[in-house]
Amino acid sequence: MSGVTEGAVIQLFLLVSSHTADELLVNPGLNMIAYIPVFIVTLLVFSLIKHFDFVAFDLGKRELDA
Repeated sequence: MSGVTEGAVIQLFLLVSSHTADELLVNPGLNMIAYIPVFIVTLLVFSLIKHFDFVAFDLGKRELDA
């Protein structure tokens, strides 16, 4: 989830700003600034999952009927 969000937000950041991907590699401060929206979106999705008790995979211990 976070990788898809990061790819989309970083591309949007590069499109809106005048920066290039090479500048993100060279400048760690710029890279951190570009990642802040990704972090916020990831936290928002995580909080919605926790709020609605969404479970994609139940990995709890279950007994099988034989």
